[in-house]
Amino acid sequence: MVRRKDRTQRVVKKQVVTPGHKRVVHLKRKAHRDVHRCAVCGGVMHGVRSNGSKSEKTPSRVFGGHLCHACTTRIITWAARVKDGAKALSDVPLHLRDYVSVMLKRL
Repeated sequence: MVRRKDRTQRVVKKQVVTPGHKRVVHLKRKAHRDVHRCAVCGGVMHGVRSNGSKSEKTPSRVFGGHLCHACTTRIITWAARVKDGAKALSDVPLHLRDYVSVMLKRL
């Protein structure tokens, strides 16, 4: 029986002929991406490392290690406009709305 964690899309299936002349399916896990990417734009994030302690791996800014600097700047700008009343939360693009609401709680 196949384990539940091996039924995901992160597994490559390959048919192999064994020495006993049986055809069986071998499962091999796919390799992870080697670079970290922004959750909003998908761009490569610089400054995120894979070794060291957690404080050394990710930037210490808001949404550090999750969003790139450009998207973080856009979200802070939108949050400031919503807080000042220049824009409504419904005017914020839908893919940024969750991040803006989190930022509003921090301001």
